[in-house]
Amino acid sequence: MVKLLVTNKFSSYRKFEKHALHEIVGRKFSLNNLSDDGEVGKLAEIKLFGKVASAGEIDFYVKGKPNELKVYKGNSIHILTSKSEFRIRERAFKKMQRTHLIYYKKIGDKVTYDTLYRLKKINKDKFKELINVKKNKYDQYEVRITIKNIEQSYIITEVA
Repeated sequence: MVKLLVTNKFSSYRKFEKHALHEIVGRKFSLNNLSDDGEVGKLAEIKLFGKVASAGEIDFYVKGKPNELKVYKGNSIHILTSKSEFRIRERAFKKMQRTHLIYYKKIGDKVTYDTLYRLKKINKDKFKELINVKKNKYDQYEVRITIKNIEQSYIITEVA
């Protein structure tokens, strides 16, 4: 039996997108009682890259540049959480500069990663204006953006 090497480094966006199509897009996975976007995102990272990126670590690289993978099923996406409000909008912008979104559906104890999107050509000022920064119950700052506001900040390409 040949074991495939799982990596988080790709030489082109197309190679990453082909990898994602082969590994998770359109496939169903058991949730094992996972409930929120973060846990479903970790499952996607394990299936795609063989591991979960630690806090502050890059999800994957394309041509040596850092990229983010975000999953969502509702109408907003969690970007980051921080103890400090210092430059949080700038940090959110940097984190979202190169991003792929995966829309998922959850039925019972199964999740289906349905559609893969590539976000490109971000409008920095518009993005910073449209994100929502608020304090959560743990006294940390949380940054979110709605899908509608993402559409105003980026050019979005449906990959699959």
